[in-house]
Amino acid sequence: MNLFRGVLKDLKERQNLDVYITLAVAFTVVCLDIFNVTDQSVVSEAILATMALVSVSLLINRRETDEVAKTLAGMRDMRQQMDALVSSLGTTFTFLPVSDGRFTEGSRRIRELTAKAEREVLVLDYNPLEEHSSKVRYHQDEKASEVRRRYYESLIEKVRSGKPGEFRYRRLLQIPRGRKISDVLADDPIFREHCEALALLGQKAPEIASLRSCAPFQERTFFIIDRRHLLLEWVMLDPEDRYYSGGGYLHFDDPSGNLINNFLRFFERADATAALVKIGDLAGGTGGNPRGDDNNY
Repeated sequence: MNLFRGVLKDLKERQNLDVYITLAVAFTVVCLDIFNVTDQSVVSEAILATMALVSVSLLINRRETDEVAKTLAGMRDMRQQMDALVSSLGTTFTFLPVSDGRFTEGSRRIRELTAKAEREVLVLDYNPLEEHSSKVRYHQDEKASEVRRRYYESLIEKVRSGKPGEFRYRRLLQIPRGRKISDVLADDPIFREHCEALALLGQKAPEIASLRSCAPFQERTFFIIDRRHLLLEWVMLDPEDRYYSGGGYLHFDDPSGNLINNFLRFFERADATAALVKIGDLAGGTGGNPRGDDNNY
């Protein structure tokens, strides 16, 4: 049954068609030969055609294998260059992968670091609308997980329970031009609830919490925790369909601040163009349109 479903899925998505055509031709020729419906010359020609299809398929597979090998080699080179860069900056570097749209090491590390944070959590957030319902950035069950809900609740509680001036949490939502915040959060109720709680907290105590929105400054998300830890989202796009297909987070432990200071400037530059997010924006209001829409930055 699983094999049959796999075949139907391949045919629907037009995958491995060369294999199925080859099997169909071979099966047809065998049946015709068994029942003496055709002569040997036709069988021989069909065999040659089948062999040609197999050869083409092998060439395509070899080319795809070569492309994968080149990609892996490029990733190894990138890792070596990144290691050399962060070493020169006095930082340590770890790659935390996201596998098949599942939150894994990256999300766990973020939870651990925010739980231990003593001074500050800054987030420049980018969550584009997903255009392909069958090829999404993250699985819906991951978005709706209870672990994720508890993480956001614990972060709000951490801010509430902290003494004024000792700890703060600032989050910037990068909203694509012409979109509303409510549109971007429509399929993520847990994150929307977190934004509502943060917006309310920011209205009461802006010195310890804030939620603001701006036009996209970087098409990625990054976290700065205690001005020492940087978690930079690293996404991979399918080159044909242009959907998010994987990636993870780059975690930099930067006690010297040589690297993080640059990202702090990015954050403050985006914040300078940002507008305060209100509850009405999250529920379908005006969208918290940022100031300076005509700015090029």
